[in-house]
Amino acid sequence: MTPEPPGANCAAGGVAVRSGIDSNANGELDEAEVDTVAYICNGASAHIPPSPEVVLPPVWYAVEGRTTSLFFENLTPAASAADFEWDVSRVPFGFQFSDRWTWSATTPQQPTLLAVSLFDRASGAQEASGSTMVQAAHANSGVGVMATCLFVGDSLTNAGAYTASLLSISSGDVLGLQLLGTRGSNLNRHEGRPGWTVSHFTSDFTDATGSNPFWIGGAVDVAAYLAANSMPLPDWVFVLLGTNDVFSETSDAAVVAKARASFAALDVLVAAALEAGPGVRVGLMTPPPPNASQDVFAADYGSGQTRWRFKRNILLWNRELMAHYVGSPSVFIVPTYAGIDTQQEIANGIHPTALGHGQIAEVVWAFLKNQY
Repeated sequence: MTPEPPGANCAAGGVAVRSGIDSNANGELDEAEVDTVAYICNGASAHIPPSPEVVLPPVWYAVEGRTTSLFFENLTPAASAADFEWDVSRVPFGFQFSDRWTWSATTPQQPTLLAVSLFDRASGAQEASGSTMVQAAHANSGVGVMATCLFVGDSLTNAGAYTASLLSISSGDVLGLQLLGTRGSNLNRHEGRPGWTVSHFTSDFTDATGSNPFWIGGAVDVAAYLAANSMPLPDWVFVLLGTNDVFSETSDAAVVAKARASFAALDVLVAAALEAGPGVRVGLMTPPPPNASQDVFAADYGSGQTRWRFKRNILLWNRELMAHYVGSPSVFIVPTYAGIDTQQEIANGIHPTALGHGQIAEVVWAFLKNQY
C-alpha cells in the first residue's frame, strides 16, 4: 500500500492498494509486477475498492507428512469464490481442486513461490492475482522442544477446541506443547473471552467473564499478568481477534478505519507481550470468514448483518493486519483464515465445527513446526 495524493482516483487523497505476483520473490511488488490497483479514499469521497482481489499471507506453512489446503473462498473479499475461475501456478507440487489447493508434503520444502489468480468466467480475463511463499518443515522439527504458548482471543479461543486439537497433535509429535492461561481446564489453558475485541483486551474492561486479565496497575502489563498467575514466560503469545471488532461495519472505508484504530491498540498488547521477557514472540492469527451460506448465517443473525458483508469485513481486516505487521521484529502472521473449509466446517454463522477448529489447529501447528 502507498499513499495516494488528492486527484482523479481520490478527491481527498487516500491509499493505493496494489496486487500482483512477486515473480522475482524479493518480498516487494515491483511496478512491472502490478496487475491491479484499488483505492481506499479519505473523507466523503471514500468508495468501495473495486473487486475482485486476492488476499494471500506472506508465507503459507506446511509440515512433512501432513496435508495442508488453501481454500479459494477465503482468499477474496468478493461474495463468492465460485463467481470466478481460479488458477494456481508457479508451484511445482500440490493439486488444484475446484475449491482449494491441497498439498501433502513428502519431504521438507524450502520457500517456493505460489501464485493464485482469478479470472472472469465469461471473458476469461484475469481480474486479480497474488502470491505467497510455501514452505514445509521437517517432520522432526522441534525435537526435544517444549513450546510454551499463551492463546488470547474471543469466542473462537474460548471454545477451547482448536487448543485441544493442538494438544492432541503435539501428543504424537517430537515437538511438545504447554498452554498457559487463566481459562480452560487441565492442560487446555487459554485466555479466550466470548465477544471481546482488541479494545477490551487493552483497556479496563469487565464483563460476566471477569476483568481484563492484562490490565494491571492502570496499563496493559503481560509481565505482571504472568507473575500474578505464577506462569512461566511463554515462548509464544498468539492473538486471534477481529471478528467482533468489525462484525457490524457496513462499508469498506469503515472497516479499514476500524482496523487501523484497533491496530493502534493491538500494538500496545503486542509490545507488552514482547516486553514480558527475553525470547517472547507474537503470532497474530487471522480470523476465518463466515459460513459460505447466507441461510445459515441468517439463522444466527437475522437481518442484523449479511454474510457477504461480514465476509468482506474479515478479509479486509486480515489484509490490513498483514500489511500493518509484516516485517515487524518478533511478530509473525499465522494465516488461520485461509485453511478452513467454510463450505463444510463452519457450524453456524461464524463458529467452526470440531473439524473446523482442527483445521485452524493444523495451520497453527504448521507455523510452529516451521519455527524450530
